[in-house]
Amino acid sequence: MIERENQPMRMLHKNMLDVFRWRSIFSTSLLLLGAIAYFICAYMWSWLMWPAITACIIAVLLFVLYVFIWPKLEYQYFSFIVHEEEMEIKQGVWFRSHVLIPMTKVQHVETETGPLLRKFGLASTMIVTAAGTHKISGLLQKEADELKSYIGTLARVVDTDE
Repeated sequence: MIERENQPMRMLHKNMLDVFRWRSIFSTSLLLLGAIAYFICAYMWSWLMWPAITACIIAVLLFVLYVFIWPKLEYQYFSFIVHEEEMEIKQGVWFRSHVLIPMTKVQHVETETGPLLRKFGLASTMIVTAAGTHKISGLLQKEADELKSYIGTLARVVDTDE
């Protein structure tokens, strides 16, 4: 269960690194395929090769950056903690944000899981306030449900799923 006093900032589950990597593979592979397609067209129709080679090099560099380096940074720079009166979420690599969510402002709490998160046994907890939705992706399904219940109890939100 979630401790209430003197707890350190919590990190996401280690499996979230794999989720970050797979998301990056899906998105950057489209760029890589486009660069390869241009390279093939340039070869077949005698276009200039330097744009094709440049595009392939840039695509490979971005692939390496977003698949091997960026996920570690995303994982490292995301943390959260739940206090009795408020919740803190710190995130961001380039642009860091530190959000304090007063428990009195929480309207409802949800958990969700998509196909990629489910594959790694993870889920997301979303804290909804009038100002917006704050999402913590990358908790084990059981932890996400416990966090939802705990925040709901602190915010005095009625759980309609049970």
